[in-house]
Parts: sequence; structure tokens; C-alpha cells
Amino acid sequence: MENLVTIIPLASKVHPQRTYRETLKSYTEIFIRYPDVKLLDVVTDVGEVEELLKKENIKHLALIFLTGGTSSLARHIVKVLKKKFVTLIAHGSDNSLPSALSCKGRLELIGVKTHIIFSANPVDVVDEFNRLYKVLHAAYATKTMKVALIYDSKKSSEALEFERRTGAKVIPISPSEIDEEMDNVSTSDVEEVLKKVFGGAKIRLSKKLLHKPLSFYIAVKNIVKRIGADAATINCFKFITEKNITPCIAVALLINEGIPFACEEDYHSLLLLTIANKLNTVGWIANPSSIGKDYIVFAHCTIAPKLTESLSILEHFETGKPASLSGKLISNVKYTIARITYDYKRLFALAATLEKSGLISKRMCRTQAYFKLKDLRPSEFLKKAKGNHHVIIQGNILHELKILSKVLNITFEN
Repeated sequence: MENLVTIIPLASKVHPQRTYRETLKSYTEIFIRYPDVKLLDVVTDVGEVEELLKKENIKHLALIFLTGGTSSLARHIVKVLKKKFVTLIAHGSDNSLPSALSCKGRLELIGVKTHIIFSANPVDVVDEFNRLYKVLHAAYATKTMKVALIYDSKKSSEALEFERRTGAKVIPISPSEIDEEMDNVSTSDVEEVLKKVFGGAKIRLSKKLLHKPLSFYIAVKNIVKRIGADAATINCFKFITEKNITPCIAVALLINEGIPFACEEDYHSLLLLTIANKLNTVGWIANPSSIGKDYIVFAHCTIAPKLTESLSILEHFETGKPASLSGKLISNVKYTIARITYDYKRLFALAATLEKSGLISKRMCRTQAYFKLKDLRPSEFLKKAKGNHHVIIQGNILHELKILSKVLNITFEN
């Protein structure tokens, strides 16, 4: 397994080893638990750096300030590695924190983004490091993901731009491949999904009309697994026009199963769905569809069942085709509303609380959610919004998104 994080402990030569021996032992006992985290030997002099680093392929760098007097040594390592982001780990003894803060301030002056993790006792670093660890895995996923472009024979301009911006790979899956896979889906396969996934749902249209949408879901799931894709996207309206069904159920169910699937070939939202997945939560792509004095209504037809307290299947809002999902979102949790800008350079995110949800209006997409934003009035949201699709993510993950923005070298806004 390749190392995701390389940690270098730093100590000043003026501090005898006995000063930091127990501190180092505590950190070692923690970081050895992570299979893709490597803890190097203690570095005390710039003369040790270049020879040490020649042997290492460092994706993400973290520096432990075991003692004071290590700021210049830390900065030298960052410069040698030409890193644009570094994690600084400090504790409450031996002038560790002052050195970390000195390093932070000087690195930021030369454009290096930093994330500092402080715990008075080294053993208490675990919770905050776990949050960073998940963020780094999320960032890595956005750069290495394989995306199935469903029902297209070639990459669109949006797909090519996504590849260029992120390093991800898009794999077109032609209509004929989809048709062939759908033909292999049996009636019993469809009935099993209906029973297993939608046993408690209200079905407001003929079950016969669900055969093709559910066959499409099973087909996409099989193809994604076969080609080793991490995620999927689709040009919805082209698909709806040619197949007379919607991909809404497939989008919702694959997201529900931990496979990010973005409708309307929206790669910006696909990134956020992937990030949510790696942070052990789940997202829902939705449009801001109306605003009130103290709320914004978000709506779409692709809600993942695990985000809901109750669920219905009915016809698609804009086309009347089968089928879409309408659900009441879980009400006793916090939410984050996020958007990546069209140029992939900024991430806009806000904390929000749910006021009400469900099929409230017949003139909007089938799941509607009224959110009250923390620290922002609805009228101000219209000025700040960076596009139509936003991703509603279960849980308050603003802290993680701020770190992620530094890792990806994009600007965080809220």
C-alpha cells in the first residue's frame, strides 16, 4: 500500500533526547495504527534532510514539532519538497506550539497553505487527525477517480475539462452497451429491488412502469462494477428523450449504496458527492428553486433513500416519465449546502437546518426541502450563489471542507 501521509518529527539539537522521548513514543503509538501513514525518524538538522527525502515519495506532508527551535528546519523541508500544503502538529510542552506557529506564519507569507493540529497532550491528537485523514483520502479520490459517463459514446467538452482540472478519468459507456446490459436484467431482479429497497415506499404509479427505470439502475450498477469505476454521471435529458424513462432512481440508489452518481453530467457536484462519500456521509444534488423571508427551497427528483424518513415513487416532474423519488428528509440532523464553481477554483459552503420537506408543491421537482441558512439571509444567498446545482450533505462538514480547500488549493467561501 502506498503511503498517503508521511510524518516527519522535528527536534532541536539543544534539547536532549530524553526531553522528547516520551512525546515521540506517544505519537508513534498513534500513527502506527494507520496503514498508509508513515512516520520517519526524528530530524534535528538541515544536513539530514536532503538525503532522507531522496528515499521518500511524499504525497501529503505532516511535521511534528517535538520541541521548540524547529521552525526554520520545518520550513526548509517544505521548500525542498516544494509543497503547497502542509500539516503542522504541535503539543503543549517544550515550546512545540510557538515553533509551529512561527513556521505557519512564515510559510503562509510565501503561499504555502497550512493546517495546524494542536493537542496539549500528544495522545489527544487522534480525533483531529482522523478528520484530517478522511479529508486527505477525499482529496486523493477527487484526483484519481474513474468516472463512467453513462449513455455516451465519447467524452463531452465538460468531461475533458473535468479531466484536465482534476486528473480524474472519464470512461464513456455507449447507448448500445447500456441497452445490452438492460436486456440482461430479469423481472425477478427488478422485483427483488422493489421488495428490498422500496418495500416501505409509497408507489404512486403502475409497477409495470418501474421495470425499465429499475433495469437501468441494475445495468449501470453492473457496468460500474465491471469497469472498476468509482462514480458515474449522465446527460439526463438526452437519455430521457431517447429512452422515455428517467435516470432518477438509478442516481438515487447508487448514491445510496456509496457510488456517487451525478445527474445532468454535473462534474462539479460529482466531486462533492465523492467528497461526502469519503467523509462517511451522503449528498443530494438539488436546485435552489424558491426563497422566502428566512428560508430557501431546494428541490430535485433524486433523493437517496438513506437521507429520508419516508419515500414515494412517482412520475418525473418536468417530463411525466417514470420515475422520480419524493422523500421527507431526516429532520433531526444538521446539513451542509455546498457548491464548487464552474472553473473549479472555489468552494462555497454553508451550514443549514431543515425546516420542512416532502412533496409540498406540484410545480417543483419531487423532493423539496426548506432550509434555513446559518449566518446568511436568503437574499444574500442569491448574490453569493455560484450556479444552480448545490449538494445538500448530511452533517455539518464545514471544518472538513475548509481543510479540503487548502489541500486542493482552491478558495473556500461562505
